[in-house]
Amino acid sequence: MPRGAAKKTFSRVTEQLCFTYTGADVSEKSFIINAGNANGLVSGFYQLKHLSDPSQVVPYTVILDSGSSQLTLPNNSNVARSFDTSGKTCFVPSFWTAVAKDVKDGDYSDVLTFTVFTKS
Repeated sequence: MPRGAAKKTFSRVTEQLCFTYTGADVSEKSFIINAGNANGLVSGFYQLKHLSDPSQVVPYTVILDSGSSQLTLPNNSNVARSFDTSGKTCFVPSFWTAVAKDVKDGDYSDVLTFTVFTKS
């Protein structure tokens, strides 16, 4: 990861986050997408942790782009989005990182667990 603020977009079809469903099930409904993570949040950001030195962290957010709208994760405001009535909605994910100049080189990781629910 480069030092400072950086963006990495995963735009290939095989890298997209897609949801499939019955089209009629989403008609006239809004959905809230969010993701919890293994390393916790700090100041509203997810945390990548160095594999051999967990005190080394890199804050990050995820932007999900459907082509017609964008959603930032973590979705702390519970912003809702509509899904396509075709039965499939895909998002191109981008990861925004903020790597401090004194952060160690090496391997960093986190695990995201996505939740999707209807807005009531």
